[in-house]
Amino acid sequence: MKLFKNKKLMISLSVLTGLLLIMATAFADSVNGSAYELLKTSIKYTSIEMDRNIKSSTTNVDLVIKDNDKIIYSLTSSSKINRTDQMSEYTENIEYRDGKSFERYSFVSPSIGVALNSYSDTYYLTKRSKDPRENRYDSVTNTTKNIFETEHIEDIEKIFDALIGNMTNYVDVSYDSDGLMTFEVSLIDAQIPALINAIASYACKQYFSMVDGNIAIPEMSEDISVRSAVGKAEVSAEGIMDHVFVSGVLTGKDKYGKVHDLAAEVLITIEDIDSTVLKEPDLTGKNVTISENVPRNPSNYLSSKYIGAYLNNIYIETTDGPFKIGERVLVLSEISAGLVKGSFSETYFEGYEDRYSDLSEYDFEGYSGGEYSFDYNITDTMANEWTVEIRFEAGSYDLRFDINNHEYPSNLLFTRIFD
Repeated sequence: MKLFKNKKLMISLSVLTGLLLIMATAFADSVNGSAYELLKTSIKYTSIEMDRNIKSSTTNVDLVIKDNDKIIYSLTSSSKINRTDQMSEYTENIEYRDGKSFERYSFVSPSIGVALNSYSDTYYLTKRSKDPRENRYDSVTNTTKNIFETEHIEDIEKIFDALIGNMTNYVDVSYDSDGLMTFEVSLIDAQIPALINAIASYACKQYFSMVDGNIAIPEMSEDISVRSAVGKAEVSAEGIMDHVFVSGVLTGKDKYGKVHDLAAEVLITIEDIDSTVLKEPDLTGKNVTISENVPRNPSNYLSSKYIGAYLNNIYIETTDGPFKIGERVLVLSEISAGLVKGSFSETYFEGYEDRYSDLSEYDFEGYSGGEYSFDYNITDTMANEWTVEIRFEAGSYDLRFDINNHEYPSNLLFTRIFD
């Protein structure tokens, strides 16, 4: 299981797509061309330094989403990493409008791996093997290629540059005596270019269905536009963008004609650079399941009794309640000696075909990490690799499906299909 990489900094809320795009574009078209290039350089430098050279850091994310002034989703997360000591820790707390909450926690060190199952309030403690081939937890060393080091970045920059409008009067760039650089922008209504509104409208229509199904974000389909956007970014004297704040209001009508003002605020901070210290969690008084991460044997494999098909209904929220628009089917066709083979497919009803993606149908092979779980990797058409985790509850034929793609619903429940 890729516990550290999974959802490390991903925000699974597509409504921010338009807002972040607007803020980035506004920042770009600042007082002069050199400020624009300096901003892009700061973003690239921060990304590469975080991936390659910074030995330890703490990244915090705070997010709130409101629908007509009512909080429908809030998230607080902290991601800590210390490459020197080979330790990482991730904590995430989510609260929904209906009072439901969800917590994620994971910790990895050379000697142990810890993962919290918040549904059973159980911490799974695994003692890591001295043989790294037997460990079920990834190293905290990043082996993926940074986007700014790929051959696609020049094309991405050209597209980004082409989106810049004439917003030269809306951005302030300032410096202080300590070398701190601050970008600030505030845009409202007519200051936001029609092209950006068009992109935001298209992005929302495409991705509303992909957010966490528990959030109950209204599916706006008409008169979508960005009412306001405010942002601030600070770059330290060392060149690290360590403080980013974005807020905005997206307005539109649902298919019943009801107007929604969808407001979002997100704060991302990077702190304790090269001074983040981690220690193993104190699990005293907690419900803990302990296992040795020893070479797998047949008793650790997922049983062949789980061969079969599993169904998940795809639905959207309406004023009259949930409305089904399709189905997901996961088929486990072969389970033998820990190897799991199967297929996954999504089927959408007429009128919702635009929701298909390159993750809507594929075959897979995985390996069971325990008698009730397995995981597998898939690659999309853009060469992005995603990890899917499947978990069965003991004594149940219902399974939980979780993919580390921030645009895909998380923790989906699938039910066994019986003849």
